[in-house]
Amino acid sequence: GELQEFPRAIKRVSGIGGPAVLDAEVVRAAAKAAPAEIGATYMKALQSRLKALGSRKTASVYDAAVTDTAAHTAATKPRRFIDKMPLNFLCVGFILSALPKAKVVCLQRHPLDTILSNYRQLFALDFSYYDYHYSLTDTAAYYAEFLQLITFWQKLFGPRVYQISYEALVENPEQESRALFRYLELPWQEQVLNFHESEAPVTTASAMQVRQPLYRTAAGRWRKYQAQLQPAIDVLKARGIEY
Repeated sequence: GELQEFPRAIKRVSGIGGPAVLDAEVVRAAAKAAPAEIGATYMKALQSRLKALGSRKTASVYDAAVTDTAAHTAATKPRRFIDKMPLNFLCVGFILSALPKAKVVCLQRHPLDTILSNYRQLFALDFSYYDYHYSLTDTAAYYAEFLQLITFWQKLFGPRVYQISYEALVENPEQESRALFRYLELPWQEQVLNFHESEAPVTTASAMQVRQPLYRTAAGRWRKYQAQLQPAIDVLKARGIEY
């Protein structure tokens, strides 16, 4: 799911009070702390969630990795888990320093499709970190900042940041998924291509999409709205971003 435990761990270890979870003061203070302290704080906050996952009987990557029934029954938590909070891109430096075995997967999409998708989506009204999406130009500027930051993380951490093209994924889902599994050192499972058959609960903005097979119709959708997207295009041009 989209967890908030990692930014909260940064905040807790920083020792800075106030309502803001991440701001310049929090980041500066947390950067002086031992990375392992942030990692331990994060993992401690997740213990109840991981224990609950370990007790589930539904098929998972963990099930494929464990063939011995007794070992599976005795397991209390999964070997791996995914924290898909979109704002994790802000914390990549802390994540990879605090969690030595962590890997970051970033799905890159055409800039204007990304901007359009964010602008169309009504995010949580009580979560100010998404307030940028009420303005088309602010959304474009936010995308530009995201791209600059994720490029920096890629240069800094190299193979620990794995980028996938959305367009390549929807065009060749098995090929791209197999490549991702190899990167993550996981055994391949055919059922990942039939993710829409899962009955697991989903509470994020993608709740409707994940109930459908992978589709290509959203790729290049920005072209239908090119005239309306001109303010965003102007921002991208000003930032030197190819679209």
